[in-house]
Amino acid sequence: MAKMGMDATHHVMVFFADEKSGEAVSGGKAAIKVKGQEGKPAMLMQMGEGYGADVKLEGMMNTFEIGTKLEDGKKRQ
Repeated sequence: MAKMGMDATHHVMVFFADEKSGEAVSGGKAAIKVKGQEGKPAMLMQMGEGYGADVKLEGMMNTFEIGTKLEDGKKRQ
């Protein structure tokens, strides 16, 4: 990614499924925050049935916090 002039080091992709039916949940919004790093949460863009974003990761171990507001309108973290 650095070769393309991007600050990001990794691409993160997440998928959500309905607990009962197992069907993909692809409507709504999602964001990811890398815990312990300065900076704003990255908005995840809808990509097919999942959500993705380019993020900058520093160090070997990272903890992620993902917040969502999916089709049902409920906020989750």
